[in-house]
Parts: sequence; C-alpha cells; structure tokens
Amino acid sequence: MLHALSEIGQAPSALGAINRRHLPVAAITVSAALMLVGVLLNFLVPDQVFIWVTSVALIGTLWTWAIIMLAHRGYKKAVNEGRAHGVSFRMPGAPLANWLVVGFLIVVAALLSVEPGTRVALYVAPIWFALLGIAYVRMKTRPRQHMDVSVGQSPLP
Repeated sequence: MLHALSEIGQAPSALGAINRRHLPVAAITVSAALMLVGVLLNFLVPDQVFIWVTSVALIGTLWTWAIIMLAHRGYKKAVNEGRAHGVSFRMPGAPLANWLVVGFLIVVAALLSVEPGTRVALYVAPIWFALLGIAYVRMKTRPRQHMDVSVGQSPLP
C-alpha cells in the first residue's frame, strides 16, 4: 500500500523505489518496522495492547463517521440551496439525525476517558491527527504529479 500511495504522490517518493528484483523494499521495510511496534507492545504490555490498539482504531472510526455525518449535512444544505446537483442521499430524520449521530459519537469518545486502558486513545489521537495535518499541508504545498488515468484503468498497479 505504501508503494502504491507513493506512485500516486500521496506518500514519500522513496517508498516507491523498486529494487532490481522488482520489489518495493523501502515500503516493505517501513511496513515491517510498524508491525514490529505492535510486536514490541505485545511483549512489553501484553495485557493492555489489545485494548490500546482497538481504542486507537475506534478514534479513527468515530472521526470517519463524524465526517460522513457533517459532509452529508453540508451536501443536503447545498442541494437545498441549489449549489449542488445530482443524486440526493437521503437519511431518515436528517438533518436532526446527523446531529444526533455526531452527538452519540462524542459521547462514545467521552466514554473512552472513563477506563484507564482506553484513555490511551485520547492521548494518542491528537498526536496522530497533528501528524496527519502536517502530512496534509505538505501534500497540498508540493507540486502535484500529473496522472493519466483513463477510463477503466486504475492508477494503482
């Protein structure tokens, strides 16, 4: 995945390098190093690592669904104002349902703070989002690669 992201300009170009055997060694090495972090955590804190990993993954899920709800709300508003055209994505009870779902997601995130094992996710999340923000800004400020993606062809190998 890192190699493919590199090829479309969404990861460092070094991860797109291929060796003489046509293997993306740098991308595989980085992936293996990240997996090694999981192995180390399992060795150092075997009783907590599962809770930590699932809690951190939950933050990503909560974020994703919150963005989906807010994007749907914004899209419906744009359709109603005539600024967007196309298929209407209906959600029962919208727009109130959008806000109820976002509220529920916030409650779930707050509940992570109750248990010390799941609280780790609340410490890791700001760091992760900061890193993603930095990567996003860097992606936006560097020159874009031109991709020729014809109909029926994937930009990924």
